[in-house]
Amino acid sequence: MRVTVEIKGFEQIEKQLKALPIRVKRQVMQTAATKASKIVVSNARTFAPIGSRVHSYYSGGEIVRTFKPGNLKKSIVKLPKRKVGNAVIVGAITGSNEKYDGYYAHMVHEGTVNGIRPNRFMQRAWDASRLQVYSMLKTSALQAIKKRGY
Repeated sequence: MRVTVEIKGFEQIEKQLKALPIRVKRQVMQTAATKASKIVVSNARTFAPIGSRVHSYYSGGEIVRTFKPGNLKKSIVKLPKRKVGNAVIVGAITGSNEKYDGYYAHMVHEGTVNGIRPNRFMQRAWDASRLQVYSMLKTSALQAIKKRGY
């Protein structure tokens, strides 16, 4: 699920952002988006389902990893920055080196063809967070602009 947040109705911020150098504008928006992402992470962890038993991941008939109940909830974070402009990505961190590997988050969220019903916990988290995120983006952007003296 991809959500793009466009700040509309914040004429004061838009005017101030246009006056900033591009590098500073990116830093301001990245700072604001990082602060706002904490709201989504918190709500996503609240809405993430918790299994009732231990699950294992098999490869070649052998158990490779074991996942305890609550693993998915603990794997939800603001993901490391990638080349996505001002975007901040919230999701389940994956990888065998990770303490909490949420590689199966998309299967839980979207469901599978062999019977797992969708549990759109990230969508519910976004719906619950949206207004707070808009407000946090606005206040954080203004604070970051003032902090840099513009």
